Amino acid sequence: MFLSWVQIGSYRVWSIRVGSSRVRKIKLFDLFLLFFFGTPRSLCSSRYLSELLAEKKAKNAAIKQREAIEAFQRGRRLDAIEAQIKERQRKLAEDQRNLLQQQAQAKAQNLPYEYYLARKRLHMDHEAQRRQISCVFVLLKRILACVPTLSLAPIEAYPAMR
Repeated sequence: MFLSWVQIGSYRVWSIRVGSSRVRKIKLFDLFLLFFFGTPRSLCSSRYLSELLAEKKAKNAAIKQREAIEAFQRGRRLDAIEAQIKERQRKLAEDQRNLLQQQAQAKAQNLPYEYYLARKRLHMDHEAQRRQISCVFVLLKRILACVPTLSLAPIEAYPAMR
């Protein structure tokens, strides 16, 4: 414990320091009482200093407790936010899974029709080829009819002409 001068406005007052923290500012009159009579009005007894320190400890403990409560509440809020985010992600994943399932189902339902269309296209292409070939054969027959020395036997053996 030690004393030091402190200027407050136009007044000079003494300040008691315990450790590194200022405990109380002392007015000059209290200092006078302390030096000349040994018993100041409200100051410097060990009981008074211990009360001041106890008050300071209680205040610090209350501050720490309040900070701990605030940290706990902040943690609960963060947990709630995290739970909401997880729930949203779960719903999004479920929606995406349902969408993929619907798309796969629609594709599976559409496959027989696509198969039917592909076979129909192949059949139409085959028929178009047969028509082209038969047109060529008709043209060849007309040409051969004009030229009596040529024979139609190898051409008529072709399967498209039957």
